[in-house]
Amino acid sequence: MSGTKRFFSKQNINKAIWALLIGLVSFVSGKVYQGIYGPQKVVIDSRATKSDPIYVRIHDNYGDKLNRETGKLKKDINESKMYSNYVGAKDNNINKSLSDKYELPKNVKGYYLSAISGITDNSRVDQAIKRGYPIIISFLLRDKNILSTATPAIVDIVKVVSSNEVTQVYKNAYELRYGQNNIVIDVDLPRGKYELRYGYYRVGELSREFPNFYSKVFEFKVLE
Repeated sequence: MSGTKRFFSKQNINKAIWALLIGLVSFVSGKVYQGIYGPQKVVIDSRATKSDPIYVRIHDNYGDKLNRETGKLKKDINESKMYSNYVGAKDNNINKSLSDKYELPKNVKGYYLSAISGITDNSRVDQAIKRGYPIIISFLLRDKNILSTATPAIVDIVKVVSSNEVTQVYKNAYELRYGQNNIVIDVDLPRGKYELRYGYYRVGELSREFPNFYSKVFEFKVLE
């Protein structure tokens, strides 16, 4: 991980942010130019005949592509900023880890899965992640009342061994904030298939052996 840490130094992250910003501006500028002055000219250096006609089909789908590409660039820029803040220890932007500070009651033996509520998820975990790269979860807590009734945010990662077997490889608790939340998971996972689940428990349900875990799951692969 030392090489990865150097790669994700604050200096390199800042360079990456500027590169992504320049790419975003160039891409959008090109699309705006095309929208104002029309598409580029198509020159057909041939002559159609009755037996051998020429068909030209133009797909006007640049609007959807622009939205997809712009969304991806924004996501990359946001994640670069988040990791830069993490490396620079700017905790005001990153949810604090509560490792060794929070544990569920010992009577809890498992949980029932329940749909998460009060949270708007505004990011997605990439389906393919290079080994050593951080995983960033961003979400918006809309219901302030949840803070007084919920545990900290719990993140659980399991490795998929087979269709009916998984192995837990990571578990941690993070502070839960009203408004924007950014959780950075900096763990070196070996190549394979994984499931990441994040969410919270209701404090009033922790007296049960199997309380509800109000959560959301992502599936992803780690590549070498």
